[in-house]
Amino acid sequence: MGILDGIVEWIAEQVMHGLDLVSTSVLGALGCDMSVFLRYFPAAELCMIITRIIRQNL
Repeated sequence: MGILDGIVEWIAEQVMHGLDLVSTSVLGALGCDMSVFLRYFPAAELCMIITRIIRQNL
């Protein structure tokens, strides 16, 4: 089972590196102005509008 543990550990490490890369990219986009953020995440503007409408109606 030693080699299987090593393989599972390597896969988990690669997943963590991928998640770190994604979160770093998102945080980098958040650090820029809103136009850059909307270019990376075009649905963010729609989500913000929907959130405002829901908040106003509550």
